Amino acid sequence: MHKNALGMLDSITGAIDNDDAFVQGLAAFNYGGMWMMNYFDKYQKGNWGATYLPKNKASATCFGGNLLTAYKESKHPQESWELIKFLVEPENLKKFSEKNMFIPARMDLKPDYKNFSKEAQIFINQYKTIPKHFIKENISPAFGDFYIILEEALAQIVTSQKSSHEASKELNNEFNKFLGSK
Repeated sequence: MHKNALGMLDSITGAIDNDDAFVQGLAAFNYGGMWMMNYFDKYQKGNWGATYLPKNKASATCFGGNLLTAYKESKHPQESWELIKFLVEPENLKKFSEKNMFIPARMDLKPDYKNFSKEAQIFINQYKTIPKHFIKENISPAFGDFYIILEEALAQIVTSQKSSHEASKELNNEFNKFLGSK
């Protein structure tokens, strides 16, 4: 990818944020989520679009999310809990999702993404391809460590340090070690 000037080595290794590289015209494409649409439109108005991720035997997706937490040992645990309950009330969660371009966890909410309804629908459809068992597996506390292994392998492929075959073979070994240690 970098040999053909489609992306920047620095955007994968962290020296420059890949979202910034995209809006500055330094990268031909960006892999991200719908939460980036306001940012892209601010700096590249009308000069970007969204599409589905490549599909072979199964669809792929950018799986992520957000969470609200409160410590029970905090000075105000009850007030923290009341704030969390307020933030996840349907109307408040819907407003947050619309303003920040997030897909709410509640399937009964139907945010109006206004200027981005076409692009948002692509992301919503992409998320619908996630198998339910995959969601359950990826919300475990160990997934963060698991993701680091995957991220490092992808960076080696994208930066042409390893072929996809070499990296996937090594990735398989690392995953097996990781799973064996848990």
